[in-house]
Amino acid sequence: AFNKINDKNLELHFIGSVNQNLKKICKKELKDDRVKLLGTMSKINLRNRLKDYDIFCLASLEEGMAISMLEAMSMSLVPICSENTGARDVIKHGYDGFVFKIRDVKDIRKKILFLRNNPEKLKKMSTRIRKKICQKFTNKKYQEKIISNYKKILFKT
Repeated sequence: AFNKINDKNLELHFIGSVNQNLKKICKKELKDDRVKLLGTMSKINLRNRLKDYDIFCLASLEEGMAISMLEAMSMSLVPICSENTGARDVIKHGYDGFVFKIRDVKDIRKKILFLRNNPEKLKKMSTRIRKKICQKFTNKKYQEKIISNYKKILFKT
């Protein structure tokens, strides 16, 4: 998707573990100076890095509820995530982010271009997702949900 966007002002940064397989794929598929493999970083460095970004993309084929997705949203990054990341449980498609079918390269590209070409929509979505995460995905809310689910399991008759 990124290869099909011809805009020298856009960059793609991979944050996280960078193994030989990812390096090989990037060398083969992403022959572009706009692509950066940043590797893992401390929470403080991650937070400092994320504040400079606008979009978070998670194109995973299969993943549980990705903490990286929630971290990015808490920093106001507009999410573009595959349907297999837990994104549907968080994102209201088109309102505060986007959810796409796995392997739908055209749709990923379309969403990135939409946000690039509509800065006012990007800003609104950014504000909405941050507000949602701060209200509904706090540690306290998480603990309340876990305890509630444990009670349901334990006291099920």
